Amino acid sequence: MALGLITLTPAPAAERAAQVGDADYAGVAFRQCRRYIALLRAAIGLEPGGARLRVRRSAVEFEPCIDVVIEYDDQDAAAAAYALRCEREAPTRWPEPSVVGNDDARGAASDRVNGRAVKEAGS
Repeated sequence: MALGLITLTPAPAAERAAQVGDADYAGVAFRQCRRYIALLRAAIGLEPGGARLRVRRSAVEFEPCIDVVIEYDDQDAAAAAYALRCEREAPTRWPEPSVVGNDDARGAASDRVNGRAVKEAGS
């Protein structure tokens, strides 16, 4: 098995992601990444065997970056196709806050995508 890796952003492309140097960068970036993974799963579907979405912290010694990555078996057609879909078809915006249960416009925990609830991991 050869491992493929695609680095995604920590948040949808048209949204502001936490930046290195921001106050509590690591905490905010990690929460954004977990929420983005939930959004990807809601919009594109769960990872097939051979593919895995995860949060990755770069090995840079000073101010490491935190991103979402998709690791996949590049010999597995379904896993590779899923990885490419995540890269090409990822939502570009956070979903609108639901009418009930989420007053935080930056999206705490209960947004909806395609009629399905998107929950931040661990919430």
